[in-house]
Amino acid sequence: TRETLRMADHVRLMLENFWSAFSRGDAELARRVQKEDDAVDRMNIEIKNYLSRVGENRNAGDTAWQFTRLAFSAELEAVGDLVDKHLCDALIKQRREHMGMVDPDRRAIEEAYRRVLRSLDVAIGLLTTRDIDEARELVREKHELNEWAREQQRRHYERLASGSAEQLASSSDFVDAFNALRRINSHLSTIGYAFLPPGEPTRRR
Repeated sequence: TRETLRMADHVRLMLENFWSAFSRGDAELARRVQKEDDAVDRMNIEIKNYLSRVGENRNAGDTAWQFTRLAFSAELEAVGDLVDKHLCDALIKQRREHMGMVDPDRRAIEEAYRRVLRSLDVAIGLLTTRDIDEARELVREKHELNEWAREQQRRHYERLASGSAEQLASSSDFVDAFNALRRINSHLSTIGYAFLPPGEPTRRR
């Protein structure tokens, strides 16, 4: 559990450093963030290898907790990949092509980042508290963010209809980054499902 928490802290730092790079338009920092994903991959492998060898004297609760931690580390590894290959890649491409985002798009990215960071903190807390209400909050945030994200993308495409050439050119960078944050939140909500009681109805999307 401590090692999984260490991995979670590493992923959180990747996300925070990506945001610093995005806020400053710092492609070099984004490249350094990408290199940190190798450490996340190694931690995931080490956790998986260790937990897969633990098999003796386990009751049903131990087994369930073992699989919860395996799923937790796998979702964290997926989040790290998205930060590396989608968020940082989009920023590096944006800086290489000297493109920016219009203010409404930047505000949407900022709000999505804020909500994802909150979800990550809730997910990290579940490792120590196993609080069912917090797990439900994490799942609920997935549906709320999805609805909010659809509205933001609708507004984005409406702006493109009468937008400038620069807006059209930067649209793919916005969509890539925005959808990556949405997918990160989806991976985090999967962690929430793992902490809910068996058979509890959930509204998956």
